[in-house]
Amino acid sequence: MSTAERIRLIVAVLGLIVLLVGPFVTHYVRALGKVQCTVDFWYPQRVGFRPSGSVAEERRLQVTFSNRKDVSVTVSEMRVEFFKEGQSLADWTRPHMDFVDEHDRKSPLGPVNIPPQLHEQRMISVTPGRADIVRELQKADRAVFVASIDGVGDKRVELTPPW
Repeated sequence: MSTAERIRLIVAVLGLIVLLVGPFVTHYVRALGKVQCTVDFWYPQRVGFRPSGSVAEERRLQVTFSNRKDVSVTVSEMRVEFFKEGQSLADWTRPHMDFVDEHDRKSPLGPVNIPPQLHEQRMISVTPGRADIVRELQKADRAVFVASIDGVGDKRVELTPPW
């Protein structure tokens, strides 16, 4: 085999490798970057009065997601977890959550698509709905906002005060 034929063969093999591996490398490089979750506010929106004092009947949570990747990501689930002495509170104490728009209208919580290199901000209403749930949440000594992001994992942010 002549030198020219060897060079053509090497170029053909390298071209085939680039053709086969290129899309995977490109996708991997584009997927590099971080997705961040920041809680901007966690405050009582509606307060009720009881003989024992005032109590939050609804809290608002404003969260900002920052996608520093070159590909879109999806926040598939959001929740607030409450704990007392290191133990998670029972599932029945989990409050109802809704998105709240700029006109104070509520809509069901659902997936949030975050385009590449952009930020998405959401206001969320957290409402226990029943007095027994409020009492249990008041006993919590820790609360954590959890956002499950496809392909990234869970982002967890401490909320202070717990309720």
